[in-house]
Amino acid sequence: MPKRRLWRACIYTLVSSSRHILASSLLDNQIQTLESAMLVAQTSADKSPVHRLRTSTRRMEAQLVLVSLLPAMPEHTDQANEVQRLLRRVRRAAATVRDMDVQIDMIEADMPDSAAVHTGTHGDQVRKEAQKLLKKLHKKRSRETTELTGTLKTESKDLAEAMRALQSVIQGAPTGRPHTFSALELSEQVQNWFAARARVVLHADRHPDRAHALQRLQHLDETTLHDLRKIAKQCRYMAESLPEGSPEARKLAQRFEYLQESGGTWHDWLTLECTAARVLGKKSPIAERYRNHRNAALAEFHLQLALEFTTGKHGLRTAKHPYRA
Repeated sequence: MPKRRLWRACIYTLVSSSRHILASSLLDNQIQTLESAMLVAQTSADKSPVHRLRTSTRRMEAQLVLVSLLPAMPEHTDQANEVQRLLRRVRRAAATVRDMDVQIDMIEADMPDSAAVHTGTHGDQVRKEAQKLLKKLHKKRSRETTELTGTLKTESKDLAEAMRALQSVIQGAPTGRPHTFSALELSEQVQNWFAARARVVLHADRHPDRAHALQRLQHLDETTLHDLRKIAKQCRYMAESLPEGSPEARKLAQRFEYLQESGGTWHDWLTLECTAARVLGKKSPIAERYRNHRNAALAEFHLQLALEFTTGKHGLRTAKHPYRA
């Protein structure tokens, strides 16, 4: 390892171990992870590499937000916008394939076992419809995988160069004492960002009590709910990038994970319900089955949101989504 890189790694370890982090280090690990994920996904579009690629793009977007929130940072708007532009193309291509992988896993896990149903029964019909959906999704995934590979070949080099340019601007700015931030400072920045974004989405301030919050949240449309889920996901990723060993960062990441996972479960069932309705009709048994799953997941998401906006902390623990590992 070159001396300069070794010195930088030592400084990062020293500062992080004291629950502080160098501002210039916030992007380092994520850039390396994303570059590696793009390289692997170009040679293998299997489920695991695609999942890693999509997650890496999301985490990189979250890091761009976090860096933009820090005070006294060098001007980097142009470089960050270029990274975001290229990143969006790669993320969307990966997301299309990843969403189909999630749907395939959900269908396979939820469909009745052949040994448990009799020919001509409701369960048998659900199973046949599930098999038809799987066939459609596998064909579509094959086409979208080709699109993803092409996007990576076209964009990955430019994206890597844009990320390095951004990193260079942030690292090379001040000549004096390097900017460092504590986990507590960074946690406060993340929480303030979440509160500001949530207020914009909800068009309201903090709700006075949980009952009224739950009542109001139940009338939010799907777009607003989806926006809240995405905001929570970005905050989770930002919190997970804070100094290791910090109780503030750990609690903050867990808090937003509750929201993200419950919202993700709801959105996955919603997407699958729409797919089933489009392919087999709204009144098909399997569309109705997924609609029931979606309603149950939505109730849990509403509850988690109500807990967040009335207490700022969670009293319930949400099970991790079995299809999003």
